[in-house]
Amino acid sequence: MPVLRIRPAVLSDLPALTAIYNDAVTTTTATLDLEPWTVEARKEWFLAHNKGSYPLLAAELVPKLRESGPAGVEEPDAFSGPDVPAIAGYASLSPLFPMAAYAASVELSIYIDRTCQRRGIGRQLMDAILEMARRDERIHMVVSKITAGNEASVRLHKAYGFQKTGVLREIAWKDGRRLDVEIYQLDV
Repeated sequence: MPVLRIRPAVLSDLPALTAIYNDAVTTTTATLDLEPWTVEARKEWFLAHNKGSYPLLAAELVPKLRESGPAGVEEPDAFSGPDVPAIAGYASLSPLFPMAAYAASVELSIYIDRTCQRRGIGRQLMDAILEMARRDERIHMVVSKITAGNEASVRLHKAYGFQKTGVLREIAWKDGRRLDVEIYQLDV
């Protein structure tokens, strides 16, 4: 498996970040956006991050070479290849609400490329983004809004001590049904 490197996202990552998000838009209820975004339209979101208390981290798969054969020739790892994305996922902290009174509370989002799920990448992103939140004296509360039924996200958040503090009942309509949104909070 390639080496996973968690780093601040750069503008050249935006097409990959947009593709990961758009896959979630069109195939899941993990996000309640109904239409995919263009890379250009997503640029404003990107530019609002990696400043102040709003980091945006990319999980980059860096090919790991291994030695093989009698001459010690290096070959690409079996996990690398055309079907494996360079960017496996991302995590961000964003403003929870625009009013100044909410400045110490941030909204957490984590999205993982479908081909890279269930490999611990979400945990590594969670480790990194929460460490940044804890070091930032301006942040008091990390909040996640999780569509009810997203058990993988709920398990991840509970593993890090997030507490379910509320439910917005039937707040959204997607895929022909009304959906609840659960609120999870972590005091950092």
